[in-house]
Amino acid sequence: MEIHYIYKITNSQTQEFYIGLRTSKCEALFDKYMGSSSVWNREYIKTNKDILVKEILCQVDTRKELKLKEVEILKTFEGNSLCINKLFKIIPCHLGVKQSKEWIEKRKVFGEKNGFFGRHHTEEAKAAMSAKLKGQKRSEEFSKRNSEIHKGKVLTEEIKIKISKSKKEKYANGFKSPSNKPIIVEDLLEGTTTEYESNVTFCNLFDLNVQSVGVFIRKGFTYKKRFKIKYKD
Repeated sequence: MEIHYIYKITNSQTQEFYIGLRTSKCEALFDKYMGSSSVWNREYIKTNKDILVKEILCQVDTRKELKLKEVEILKTFEGNSLCINKLFKIIPCHLGVKQSKEWIEKRKVFGEKNGFFGRHHTEEAKAAMSAKLKGQKRSEEFSKRNSEIHKGKVLTEEIKIKISKSKKEKYANGFKSPSNKPIIVEDLLEGTTTEYESNVTFCNLFDLNVQSVGVFIRKGFTYKKRFKIKYKD
């Protein structure tokens, strides 16, 4: 069960405070989360943990209500010098309201201005992110909403022509679909290694899904705990 709530974190010495929203897997009162402000970052929270006080302002039933409630509460503190939340004049509710150009420009940080410029995730960090995402499933609410958004959409003839033209140009320039590239398959069950003309040929022989096998090839995983597959160099 997910708990959706608005919290307020106050520096008991300066009386400065931060308002945020949170969706937790445990009761709000027992949630140790202390915010994600760019001003009060992890280092700040770690250094000042003894003087930061967290309180729960309200709890709602859905994430949608939560976002609306956050905007509502933040607007009551607009102009308050003790509130460290930023960008009051361009706070979007993200619920069907188009974001302003000013808000979009504020979030666009490229090149050397970006704090991550020139840096790269370590293999350990990549593995941690991958592990966190594995097994996640879209909620029924998300799937239904996504379905409604795309329901009835039809590509115009102009778009179809552009897509067709783009593909023809790619193939004319020597592009070859991964599904049609030669592959080498090691059958761990039979102890054999075989070269196939393409992934399509291999999948047709074993009645497998071409797209699924393609994903396993790209990621270097063993398919059905039996086939180790790679593209021929």
